[in-house]
Amino acid sequence: MRPYRVDIPRAAIDDLRRLITGAPAHLRDLAEHWRTGFDWRAAERRINTYPQYVTPIDGVEMHFLHVRSAEPAAVPLLLTHGRPGACAEFLGVIEALTDPVRHGGQPHDAFHVVVPSLPGGGLYAASGENTAAACATLMARLGHHRYVVHGGDLGAALALRIGERDSGHVAAVHLSAPAAAPAVDPSVAANSPVGHLARIAAAAVDRDDLLTVASLSWFTRGTGPDAEPDHPAREVLRRVDPWSLTMPVGVLCAADRADRAAAEQVLPTLSHWHEHDGDATLPALTRPQLLVEDLRRFAGAVRTPAGVDPAALGPAEFASLVRRASSEELLGLMRGERRRAVLERIFLDMPAVFRPDLAGPDRKIVHWHVGDRTDGGEDVFELVLADGVCQVSTSPRQAPRLVLTIGAVDFLRVVTGVTNPTTLYLRGRMKAKGDLGLAMRFPKLFEVPRS
Repeated sequence: MRPYRVDIPRAAIDDLRRLITGAPAHLRDLAEHWRTGFDWRAAERRINTYPQYVTPIDGVEMHFLHVRSAEPAAVPLLLTHGRPGACAEFLGVIEALTDPVRHGGQPHDAFHVVVPSLPGGGLYAASGENTAAACATLMARLGHHRYVVHGGDLGAALALRIGERDSGHVAAVHLSAPAAAPAVDPSVAANSPVGHLARIAAAAVDRDDLLTVASLSWFTRGTGPDAEPDHPAREVLRRVDPWSLTMPVGVLCAADRADRAAAEQVLPTLSHWHEHDGDATLPALTRPQLLVEDLRRFAGAVRTPAGVDPAALGPAEFASLVRRASSEELLGLMRGERRRAVLERIFLDMPAVFRPDLAGPDRKIVHWHVGDRTDGGEDVFELVLADGVCQVSTSPRQAPRLVLTIGAVDFLRVVTGVTNPTTLYLRGRMKAKGDLGLAMRFPKLFEVPRS
């Protein structure tokens, strides 16, 4: 893997300008600006402000942008463009995705962004036959073992293929406006700059942003069948067989293209559907704020505990995450750097859900021993229930009336109401020492959060 900078030869730029001819009426002004006024070198400088790399995958060099967030709980996000198209399509959303606090969001909205250049669309010379596999390999190579995939417009089908191919690592798939695409002869798009531009032209977009995508896609265009445009209408919503997906799918689409009933037939794990007014073409260019907000909302609903910022979640939200997570995901959380923060947040919330009316007048001191630490040890917390108040200490000092010992995953599921503690007692996975009567009554002394 090595750093990369875009540097298109002068001859290629001159050749592009020479070939910009024969534009239809609705594209004539845009094409003329492309030919005579568009500053490719300025566009190149903008692209090069972001970290870029190339790495060999299956014998070919794959180019990609990799912009990491400073937020420790950021979720890896793979953004896929279509054909024609280019990684430059997403330049306008990278900063909002990686640095949400500066762009109207919260720390837990952050993403690590990966934008690969795909066959027929900029800086990647592979055939396209194994593009989904190449993207999965890239994410593994970058250390992103649990990630969300977004497919914009023409990249929707590829995003779903990645979900099928890498189901063990893809947490969710998000699509934007996958129901239709401009009706342009594919051979024209592949053989002339103006035809190429027609495939991605959108009305409500900065013309230089659009021409940056069109230029980069043209300079590095492929040839042959793999360079032809994707057909999302056919591949995403009009296929007969449902997509074989196990993870949640979210769709952002224009109201005039919306057909949720059709989508549910082929996307059986559809869990998020957002209709909006206005232009739906290339939302990263035309509606960047809308796309960012929808990605944040969707990812927030499917975010795994390994990506949780405990300080940013309420009890009900955390309970919802625990309910959806697998045992492996929860164990990863409780053996990671956030373990102590999660435990402290849970215990420090306990006084707020304590039910003194059920506790009785006598003083009760309970020690929790939570296991599964990476060093084999346990975290110990002390609860003192007296005079209608629950007090919590992270450094136990008093002799306990009851000691509860439990594994970390079972602990999360007990305190969020996912698992019945009685079942764990019977199976030997939760052990009580001391006042066994109190042990049986203890869970009822706290309100369980509803997810």
